[in-house]
Amino acid sequence: TRNVEIVEALSLLGQQWSKGELLQLQLQQSGGFSEENYIEIIRNKTASLFATCCRFGALSVGADAETVEAFARFGALLGICFQIKDDIFDYYDNNIVTSSKKFKDWSKKSENYFKIARIKQKDR
Repeated sequence: TRNVEIVEALSLLGQQWSKGELLQLQLQQSGGFSEENYIEIIRNKTASLFATCCRFGALSVGADAETVEAFARFGALLGICFQIKDDIFDYYDNNIVTSSKKFKDWSKKSENYFKIARIKQKDR
């Protein structure tokens, strides 16, 4: 592409994704997951991916800076919602709703919002 803003956004996505992945790996090793850490991870990974895709769409049609940022904010919020929805679907073994197996993330030792909330409640 000849659009420098798209290249910059793609570069930033790589940085954010890496930051989220490194945080997730560190917390998996230390066992220090919290709701705040979980939200930071999905902001850096899923939300930044969705935000960047929405930013690309706005940039590709020549939208003004305010519109580009509005699309990016929308994408970030959509990414957070998507990830939480994905966590909810992890509780279901229903190939009509989702193609993944029940407790797929739990078996991979991936943290999700509901697993963290369950552990937090047990600690009370």
